[in-house]
Amino acid sequence: MALVQVGTNGSYYRPPHADPAPELAMIDAAHGQVLDRLALSSLRSFNQRKAGFDARFSIAAATAVVAAGRIRSVVTIRNQDGDTWVRWIQGLPPIEVVSPFGKERRNRLVLVPSGKQVLNTRELQPDGVQIICEVWSRKCPTVPLPQPRTGPLLELRNFYNGKVLWSISTTVKEFWNGDILEVSPDGHFALISWPEKKGGVFQVALVDLNKGAVAQFFPLGASGGRAGFTAKGNKVWTQLTNVISLYQRS
Repeated sequence: MALVQVGTNGSYYRPPHADPAPELAMIDAAHGQVLDRLALSSLRSFNQRKAGFDARFSIAAATAVVAAGRIRSVVTIRNQDGDTWVRWIQGLPPIEVVSPFGKERRNRLVLVPSGKQVLNTRELQPDGVQIICEVWSRKCPTVPLPQPRTGPLLELRNFYNGKVLWSISTTVKEFWNGDILEVSPDGHFALISWPEKKGGVFQVALVDLNKGAVAQFFPLGASGGRAGFTAKGNKVWTQLTNVISLYQRS
């Protein structure tokens, strides 16, 4: 099954042409069937965009699962005045609600396998200026150290009303990369990037979704690595460049 965005390639078409009717579609990829479709123009949040806003960048995030025989999805429509969550269940009309993130851009979300909760991360960063300087440069500018910032890093929300069921907060002292957000096949655990180093090494955290607490850490090596679960969900893999490590979940 897949959730796809159709008719939003814009200048990538050959020859280039406008997109008169961009839409979302729920697809049975194994059988080549369209199960349901949603015209973006039917969404209030999509029509509230300013003139000239490219449809390719209207969808900020999307997540979907198959639950109770239907595809359930949450799609974030980006707007200059604040984002909107579109809750769309196969065969039912979409429901638009104000995104709990407002204009906040640094967040990721994924539906848990039951389709009843949405897990989201906030890429919490310290306050300050980050300078990325090549190692061979001899004139890297000097800036003050970033100021630590405390706030929610991971939240579990109700799919229907967006209410926070639990959250995990931390204090971030240095800039980091929060790309990892994976849920185990049974929906009991999640993997997220963790902003605090241990022994100078970035970590990926295993979170118990039933308890709302970190259960275990795995070394990642550097910010920007990847991690995930095996098919049965009882093992965790991490990847950094060409090195893949496999861990037994405790």
